[in-house]
Amino acid sequence: MVVHTAGPFQREAECTVLQAAISTKTAYIDVCDDMDYSWRAKAFHEEAKAQGVPAITTAGIYPGVSNVMAAELVNAARSEDGEPERLRFFYYTAGSGGAGPTILATSFLLLGEDVIAYNKGEEIKLKPYSGVLNIDFGKGVRKRDVYLL
Repeated sequence: MVVHTAGPFQREAECTVLQAAISTKTAYIDVCDDMDYSWRAKAFHEEAKAQGVPAITTAGIYPGVSNVMAAELVNAARSEDGEPERLRFFYYTAGSGGAGPTILATSFLLLGEDVIAYNKGEEIKLKPYSGVLNIDFGKGVRKRDVYLL
């Protein structure tokens, strides 16, 4: 298995590691958090499937785990009345877990691109670091400002 952590979040223009994994029939996973790269990587879905290669992309925190968190929130909010009409969730990262330079570099990259959000199913683009809200995260973390990234 190839676990690619060396470049998808740094604006890698090609999917060379993914393509090499598919061509050698090697399972693949990356921690991509770059939207453009993730769309390029998803274009290899049929090729990976035809080769019988499990290939998982965007498995990092942004958008990977955060998307799983959103899906779980929607699933938990479902009722007999249907789907929830609106989902907003916030998270606060306290400390860097030893990944300081990576967190810093990723934050600067995210500040340079629009935020992709959805309003009633329609994709909208918002300015990064806008929409500040003061959210109470409870005991320990307390109130913190959160921004769109």
